[in-house]
This record gives sequence, structure tokens and C-alpha cells, in this order.
Amino acid sequence: MVPRARSGTSPRTQGSVAGLMRLTAHRMKRRPIPQVVGDSNRPSVTHNAPERPSRVSLECMTDQTPDAYGGIARFYDRVIEPLNAPLRRAAIDLLNPEPSASVLDVGCGTGGLVEALVDAGAEVAGIDLSESMLSIAQDRVGDRANLQHGDATNLPFPDDHFDAVTASLFLHELDPHTREAAISEMSRVAKPDGSIALIDYRIGSLRIKGRFLRAISTVAERMAGSEHHTNWRTYMGNGGMPSVLGDLGLAIDREKITAGGNLAIWIVSGPSR
Repeated sequence: MVPRARSGTSPRTQGSVAGLMRLTAHRMKRRPIPQVVGDSNRPSVTHNAPERPSRVSLECMTDQTPDAYGGIARFYDRVIEPLNAPLRRAAIDLLNPEPSASVLDVGCGTGGLVEALVDAGAEVAGIDLSESMLSIAQDRVGDRANLQHGDATNLPFPDDHFDAVTASLFLHELDPHTREAAISEMSRVAKPDGSIALIDYRIGSLRIKGRFLRAISTVAERMAGSEHHTNWRTYMGNGGMPSVLGDLGLAIDREKITAGGNLAIWIVSGPSR
């Protein structure tokens, strides 16, 4: 799940660390899922979100499950997070949010994309399961965004709430059921005329640099642990993100290939959009 060379670095270089620092941190699926209520068509959550997210609300964890990023959050933010800057810029350029658009970043980590979206003029919410990551994100954005601790498979926001929803480099590490549940939740909270921007590994031809980065990524995914590696292999073996989205009835509107073909950014719409 993650990656983050400075302003002169191409998005392609970022793919060399795409899986390396995700390690064994399956942070978007290890927490108990809050109780939800709703009909069989579109679930409604018990939480009421503000009409426009505008302040940090860092919720405490309610169980004793260790924070998978607790020991590396600072290192990640200082060393890895800057490598993602070109990828973040590419995603925002492709998403092209309107001024004051409401955007949710799922799996927001230490807040790099949240900050970039705020700087682009959006009103931003971020959600993650790592308290240590969220603490750094809070330090980064102050009261300019609404940060919450939560689960990607049960987002604490009402239906049709955000103009755009983003998720960067963590969906490949989830098992197929959890991955589909997370994307379904992103689709639920996005407005009917909104967009979903997903960044992850791509299936397809690779340039020379892409082959090199794919080799490094393969090693990194193995290092992340057996479950993580198995989920990544399943994701890749089943056709990657286009296949996942197709199974959910979601259409790809735009695609930007990066990292020599190793990664891609997809702008997604659904049947109701």
C-alpha cells in the first residue's frame, strides 16, 4: 500500500517504492466495523457528517489492536511521503476538482494528498485506521481538513455526500471481498455526478523503467508478508483495477499511466453517474 523526490521527480520514479513501505500494515481492515443501519439497496450509517468537512476531528481508537504504523509513521512521513508528490499532482490534475469541492481521501495516511487537495482549494475529509498516521496528518493540515479514524468498508458519511473520493495505493493489499466493499463504500458516499480517483498497480505493457520498478515492487510485496503478498497476487492475477471495477459495475472515465506502466490513476464513474 504506499509510497511518497522532490518537485523535480517524475511520477514514474515513485513506483519503485509503491509497495515497499506498506509492509504488513493492512490498516484499512483490522478494526471492528461500526454498526450500520439501512435498507438493502443503499446502507445509511449511524454517524451524521457535517455538510462540508472543515475541521480536524481525530477520533480515538476504541480497542487495543496495535497500530500497524505506530513504529514507522514518522519515518514514512519524512522519507517516503515526499516521493509521492509527483503522483499526487498528477492525480489532482486528472481529477481537476472545482474550487470548494468536497473531497474524501480514504486511507489518507500522514495527509500528503489531503494537504495537496486543500491547497488546490477543496474542502477535504480524510479517514484512516492508523492513529499515528492521523496524528501526523493533523499536525500537517491543522484545522483545514476533517480527519477521522475509521474503516474503509464502513465510511462514517451519508450517501451522495462528496464531490470526489480518492484512494491511493492500498486497495491492492486487501482481500477481494474487502477491496470490493471499500470501493462500494467510496461509490456510496460520492455524489451521483461526482468522481472517484484510484491510484494503484496497473496490468499491461511496461517500459524498461516500468519493468525495473515492477521487479522492485514484486520484492517489496513479498516483504510485506504472506497475506499482503497473496492479496497483491490475486489482484494482479485477476486483471487489476479494471477487473475489480467491472465486477462492481463501475466505469473508468479516464486513465493516466505512470511509473513506466507500473502504476495508473483511474477516474471512475458508476451506473448512476
